[in-house]
Amino acid sequence: MGINKKELRYLLSATIFAFVVFGYLIPYLVSKGVENSNVYLQFFIFNIGIFCFLQLFLKSATLNSKINIAGSIGMIALFIGLDIMMPPFMVTTDGQLLSGITLSASSSDYIFGYFFSSAGLHGFILYLAVYILVPLILFLVAAKLLPNFVKHV
Repeated sequence: MGINKKELRYLLSATIFAFVVFGYLIPYLVSKGVENSNVYLQFFIFNIGIFCFLQLFLKSATLNSKINIAGSIGMIALFIGLDIMMPPFMVTTDGQLLSGITLSASSSDYIFGYFFSSAGLHGFILYLAVYILVPLILFLVAAKLLPNFVKHV
């Protein structure tokens, strides 16, 4: 099974997008202090925004296909759930939010840790909420919105 021309066009477009974002845009924004901006804004730009652009707009435009909103939300939930469970871990077992990594506040576990911390959770309970409760909820959402996902992998 090969790659057809439309899929190849999408892959080339996504590669060009990656060069622009990671070669120019992120270094430029970091040099201008984007890391000091609102953490929710960082999360939506660098996590949700990049995925939405690649998956929803670029892919549908290059493949001339319709946007599957439920499937896209399911994929976002799946990716964020997986992102939380993969290093680097931005919330310590005592509930402290780590920083120092470029755009650390835009990571999924940091944003949920920040949210729960703002809501009053602290310590080990915060840690459990971020690394147990949130992925569980996200995986349930992904399973509901992507019922045939395993068939397509």
